[in-house]
Amino acid sequence: MKQYHSTFKIYIQGIHSRTDIKRNLNTVYNSEGIEIFLENEKKQSTIQT
Repeated sequence: MKQYHSTFKIYIQGIHSRTDIKRNLNTVYNSEGIEIFLENEKKQSTIQT
């Protein structure tokens, strides 16, 4: 389980590939696959691997 956004404490598991995450920086998914919209675009773009 990798932490992609420490501010929002959102963890993305293997259900979505990195390509999907990079393609849709406005949208991430929690462990249940629920779509979460991040309002802060500057912090969205800082995805750590």
